[in-house]
Amino acid sequence: MQAEVKRDLARVARPDVAVGIDLGIKTLAVMADSTGEIREVPNPRYLDAALKGLCRVSRTVSRRRGPDRRTGQQPSRRWKKANKVRNKVQHRIATSEKMPCTS
Repeated sequence: MQAEVKRDLARVARPDVAVGIDLGIKTLAVMADSTGEIREVPNPRYLDAALKGLCRVSRTVSRRRGPDRRTGQQPSRRWKKANKVRNKVQHRIATSEKMPCTS
């Protein structure tokens, strides 16, 4: 579900100061203003944490008895339940990040 929120523009404390912003991978942003002050915003690494969770859930699915096309084996209920959880985690990763998942 999405919602649109209207917000008022915040007034700048020092309008005469220019700020340069560099976006990166190791640090999310490095900001430098005209007074020479440099601030770094660390990268929160949400994707790394989500991929770690995906590995854990995938291991759980692989321990369950899944479907087998050769023998006609039906998946167990525990496999279906674990697979549903894995699909939710994969969907959350795919929709939150714009970069392709490489692992």
